[in-house]
Amino acid sequence: MTVVTCGSCLLFNIQHLHARAPTPRALAQVVSYAEDVTFFCRHYHIDQAAQLLTEFIPDVDNFFTQRGMTISAAKPSVTVFTLDPKEFNHHPAIIVNGASLPLVRKPKLLGVRFDPLFTFADYK
Repeated sequence: MTVVTCGSCLLFNIQHLHARAPTPRALAQVVSYAEDVTFFCRHYHIDQAAQLLTEFIPDVDNFFTQRGMTISAAKPSVTVFTLDPKEFNHHPAIIVNGASLPLVRKPKLLGVRFDPLFTFADYK
C-alpha cells in the first residue's frame, strides 16, 4: 500500500470555517492542523492515487475562491510514502492550477521529519 500526500499551507483551517469544506472522493482524505491541510490517498497504484487527488483539487480551489481566499501556489508539494524503495523516486503528477506539484522526499511538518520509506535511518 502506497500513500501519496499533497500538503499545503492555507490561510484558514478548514475546521474553523462556518461552511463545510468539500469532501474528497473515494480513498482520498483530508487532515488539518492549524493552517496546514494535507490531502492524502492510500492506493496500491501511485498514479491512480495522484489522479484521485488531482480530481479533488478543483473542488478545494472553488471552496476557497468562493470565500475570497486562495491556496498558496508556492507551498504545496507531493510526498510518496511506501515500503518499496523502487517507488521512492516516482514523482506522481498532481496538477494544481495547471502546474505539477514538486516532489518532496523527506517532508518536515511541525518540526518532525517524516521518513517516507519507514526506515527511521535519520533517527538513529
